[in-house]
Amino acid sequence: MNYSYTNADGRRSLVIVLDTGNAHTIPGSHPKFTELLHYLGNTADPDNQHVRRLIDFGADAADTLQRLSDRVTYRHNTIRFDGEIIDTALTRHLVRMIRDGDDRYTGLVRFMENLAANPSRKSRQQLFTWLTDRDMTITPDGCFIGYKGVQNDEDNHSMSSGRATVNGTTHIGHIPNPPGAVVEMPRTQVSDDRHNGCTTGLHVGTWDYASAFGPKTLIVSVNPRDVVSVPKDCGYQKLRTCRYTVLDAVRNPLTHTTYQPDADIA
Repeated sequence: MNYSYTNADGRRSLVIVLDTGNAHTIPGSHPKFTELLHYLGNTADPDNQHVRRLIDFGADAADTLQRLSDRVTYRHNTIRFDGEIIDTALTRHLVRMIRDGDDRYTGLVRFMENLAANPSRKSRQQLFTWLTDRDMTITPDGCFIGYKGVQNDEDNHSMSSGRATVNGTTHIGHIPNPPGAVVEMPRTQVSDDRHNGCTTGLHVGTWDYASAFGPKTLIVSVNPRDVVSVPKDCGYQKLRTCRYTVLDAVRNPLTHTTYQPDADIA
């Protein structure tokens, strides 16, 4: 049996190759990670069966887990929402996190509930398609991270002019986006016409789109219930929402599927 241990920027992992030749990558979030690391580091001849039992602990625990929330349940690698089986890239990732013992899966559960709260069926479908094609970052409260290109000034003013409310104060013109600000506008004023690319709404995009749109790029948190439409132009790289929260400016795209402020902010 061979193993290797890495600790990159505080993110620990183990790669264990059993005598059978099977390799297992164990994230630091695994419930038995510390026990595995201690056992391998202090045992001259590790027992394959004992190591496998520790590795499979997350899977065994996951198989007994039934209810993830009031509306989301899990059993035998299947996710159900309100009793209906959901098989998507998102739910398959959720299953992997559960079986790995990664308790950050709760953000994905909340995301599913937030998405269900979006009043528009078309908006839900458009957003889900938009997210499925990309490795987007999900926050612990069930929102997703988008990017916004802004001016290179202290208050991160928007590149385009419009009318929006920032922390309860209405602004007309180039909208300020200071860190921590909640930027919003009435949902009824956000265009739901996906065939019209440049029209009213708060725009959030992918890294490629936003970083080319302005000299500074922000990360913003968007609740899926607030998404109104995904325009067809620009290769579906942006969306319109009625609300977002400004997090911070970044120099590079996020690399994690779950939001980790200390690790993600550059």
